[in-house]
Amino acid sequence: MAAAVAAEDYALAASIRDELNSLREGDALLAATARLADAVRLEDYAEAAKMRDLISQLTPEKIHTTSDEVTDGVRVTASSRFVAERSDPENESFFFAYSITIANESVNVVQLIDRTWVITDETGAVETVEGPGVIGQQPVLLPGQTFEYASACPLRTPRGKMSGKYGFVKLITQTAEQYLDPNSEGLE
Repeated sequence: MAAAVAAEDYALAASIRDELNSLREGDALLAATARLADAVRLEDYAEAAKMRDLISQLTPEKIHTTSDEVTDGVRVTASSRFVAERSDPENESFFFAYSITIANESVNVVQLIDRTWVITDETGAVETVEGPGVIGQQPVLLPGQTFEYASACPLRTPRGKMSGKYGFVKLITQTAEQYLDPNSEGLE
């Protein structure tokens, strides 16, 4: 819009302004943000307080979710949270961080081979992320061991969901036992 004004193309500037206003009014969060700015500029603090409260309801700053599932003795605990300082709601950018803990509660040695994440935003847009391992690793977990990692996911909406799966293989372990003669006085 600034470039149109600088070029003195006021018809284009007005068209861009009207389109931006239409987009803002179509998005509840953007509309509330614009109305908050207007209310502060006009010193209408009662309206500003209402818009602040509405924005608080529309943004997921307090969202923190946890999931805990066990399959074949492998427990996966996922925890996610909204990261306000990395988000830009006016540009439809909402950033979520998550941490994963994988605990081998089985008697087997297991290795994480691959993973698939299905990420769905509030509009129903779906992104699938799949590949070998996680964060460049395919950890091997002995019974009782855990593996933890953290990552992040940007969304275009303030809410969404992630679901997915990890592929593990059980590794075969062999033990060799040396039986000693009980009458032997020592090892040779």
